[in-house]
Amino acid sequence: MKRLSVLFFTLTVLLTGCNQEEEIQFKDEQNFAVYGQIKGLSKDSISVIALSQEGQIPVAKGVTDEKGNFKIISNIPGYGFYQLKTQTAGKAIPLTLVPGDKIKVEADTSSFDKTPKLSGSKWAETMTEYMKIYKEFDEKQKELMKNREGMTQEELIKQYKEIQQDLYRFSKKKIQEDPSNPFNILLIGQLMPLESFEGYDVENIELLKKV
Repeated sequence: MKRLSVLFFTLTVLLTGCNQEEEIQFKDEQNFAVYGQIKGLSKDSISVIALSQEGQIPVAKGVTDEKGNFKIISNIPGYGFYQLKTQTAGKAIPLTLVPGDKIKVEADTSSFDKTPKLSGSKWAETMTEYMKIYKEFDEKQKELMKNREGMTQEELIKQYKEIQQDLYRFSKKKIQEDPSNPFNILLIGQLMPLESFEGYDVENIELLKKV
């Protein structure tokens, strides 16, 4: 009987998890969903924002419950560069949403804009990896900016390139592996030259053409 109870409990947990994944159903014009949990973000507004040349454009908004759970279901005109942003702290993470996406976000208030875990699409997995590497780069970049006094422009650029290497290699590798990955819209920026295209890696130019 005890073994049967344990089995029943396990099946219940598995089925509940499946239902949570499948409960998102689009209605009418809805074509994307971003949901999940940000632990510690209780009853706070959270928004999906489109980034454009005209600035930030609000797309949809939701509110977290007392445990940080949230669900945003709305409509986007197409693939593009978006952000998921919290209101109180003003923290944000990049999203490269595609119509049909159902993206799950797992984080807490301290890790949300540094090392969140996203799932639900191939670009979400790439973004999760990218954020971990970017966090290390960002810390080194801030340290470089703090100590840049007395440096020449050439020295500053040289040191910047050195601390960017892991991010550069990761971005190039991911673009080579899958040129159609929507997250490449963000990764491609890591391959762009800091000064001019003179002496620029020809291989990168070919990658730019594929994205």
